[in-house]
Amino acid sequence: MVTHNLSRIDEKLWPFLLATDEAAEEMCIESLLTKQAEPVIRQIITYKLRAYSSRNGPGYSDHEADDLNSEVFVKLLDSLRSCKENPQEKGIANFRGYVATTAYNACAERLRRKRPQHYNLRSKLRRLLTTMPGLALWRDERDELVGGFAVWKEKGMRVSRNARYRQLCDDPQAFSHQALPGKDVMRMTLPDLVAAMLDWAGGPVELDDLMAASAALLGVREQQEQLDEKEGFDGSLTMQLADPKADVAGEVAKRIYLRQVWEEICQLPVPQRMALLLNLRDEGGGCITVLWDFTGVAPLYQIAEALELPPEEFCRIWGNLPLEDLKIAELLGISRQQVINLRKAARERLARRMKAAGA
Repeated sequence: MVTHNLSRIDEKLWPFLLATDEAAEEMCIESLLTKQAEPVIRQIITYKLRAYSSRNGPGYSDHEADDLNSEVFVKLLDSLRSCKENPQEKGIANFRGYVATTAYNACAERLRRKRPQHYNLRSKLRRLLTTMPGLALWRDERDELVGGFAVWKEKGMRVSRNARYRQLCDDPQAFSHQALPGKDVMRMTLPDLVAAMLDWAGGPVELDDLMAASAALLGVREQQEQLDEKEGFDGSLTMQLADPKADVAGEVAKRIYLRQVWEEICQLPVPQRMALLLNLRDEGGGCITVLWDFTGVAPLYQIAEALELPPEEFCRIWGNLPLEDLKIAELLGISRQQVINLRKAARERLARRMKAAGA
């Protein structure tokens, strides 16, 4: 039985914390999750997945929303158990706020896995808004992350979806033509581009809207989108399989090739694997290590195992891929030049082995 002072814990949790038998605990948990938490979770997940789909292309389903809802439930259940076991250190002062934060984090994690290039850009924007003088990142009245000039935050300005804001979201290219005439947006620094978008909107902009507009203007594309475009595909693998005219053989061959490459990578010494996988880039500078997870050849946990990194550490690194050589050097405890040499050796060995295999 909990005997600690509950004054710093949300009163909604008191019945659960004070329950003395398993049946009473289960009833309290069911009430907390279904009556208190689920409406908040559903609202956030529905809004965020629809927003991500409209901004970044289709790809989210009702089944995925249900999966996310279940993930949040599991995390909340663990947190409630921890709160009861150690209310002094694991207490939850605002249950509704905690639920919302957990749901937002789950949606962000799904974006990280499904659209890693967009997630990388989102992470860069967060760092920019929180570290660059004159800019700020804060949560609005709907608990959405919004970015803007620091003076706007100080004045308590709210998001105003006026005509300019909507144009920025719906037609970023039109914004660039009107707000940045004669400028090559692709050559602009991210701070300058963000400042121009904020000036144009005239008020705070949701972080996800900044991400979507920046991605469109800077040509950020997911690896699968690039492959589909390069190969002339017009849909996902599921659509290709459903179409009897689709090049199923070509898709299968591509996966077989990726599996062969992955098997050869796993034969490399661990330092070479890290030097290669943590800095594997496409022509546009984006990370293509995600390709193995995306195609199902090697899920994230297998990539973490190949790098001999704990899953928690790899998850922290994942959102920042590809890493710069200096960062990889820190992880390996070697010099930057040694990292470059390791990656060169890895590429040469892979080229020899794939050539010998006739791939």
